Amino acid sequence: TVFLFSATLWALPPTGASEARQDLNLGRADAALRILNAALAQNASDAEAHNLRCRVYYEEEQWDAAIADCEAAVQFAPNDGDDHLWLGRAYGKKAAHASLVMAYKLARKVHTEFETAARLDPRNGAALADLGEFDVEAPVVVGGGVKNAEAVLVQLRSVDPVRASTLQAQIAEEKKDYVSAEAAFKAAIAQAAEPAETWMDLANFYQRRGRSDAMYSALNTAVEQDRAHGPALVEAAALLSQAG
Repeated sequence: TVFLFSATLWALPPTGASEARQDLNLGRADAALRILNAALAQNASDAEAHNLRCRVYYEEEQWDAAIADCEAAVQFAPNDGDDHLWLGRAYGKKAAHASLVMAYKLARKVHTEFETAARLDPRNGAALADLGEFDVEAPVVVGGGVKNAEAVLVQLRSVDPVRASTLQAQIAEEKKDYVSAEAAFKAAIAQAAEPAETWMDLANFYQRRGRSDAMYSALNTAVEQDRAHGPALVEAAALLSQAG
């Protein structure tokens, strides 16, 4: 009883969680970490604090630290789909910077976590979209494959039409049907309430196709639409850097 009272007393309070999320969304990593470190110093089993700190480290590209916190979040809240989703994302980023052998092992973990997230919350559009994107990009041997992505697409259409159109575009691009891919990316833009990130998806598609003028046009539109100066602005800068 004493332990349960203590854990409840020292859990991350709603205001602390809100402040940490706001700092995270605005890119104030140090401020978010101060709140989260203090919460975890008082209660090391606070799953929400671990998840948020994982996301801070994720944005800071500290993949090992992100994985450690997301694994802790899953340990303390095994039935929370978002915790599994972010653990899968952290594994995925680690895999992208790992050796071929390590990437193969991590890819299986990515698939497991995305599948678990989608199973725990079948109406989580982000989890389904990440699972579908993984299936498009990963070979069958690690759980991926276009056929699997198409099955996810059927489920995603009734949950999140915007993400479904984006996944449809990714599947078409993988099949080298670039006309259909472009049309599906544009369909996602037309359906999105806040289309900045869907414009960036289109810009990235044009960059992959070597269509520089179209890429710049889509990118500039994304920046104009990104009134909150959020992820789309950061992605636009990264794409410009990548494109030289």
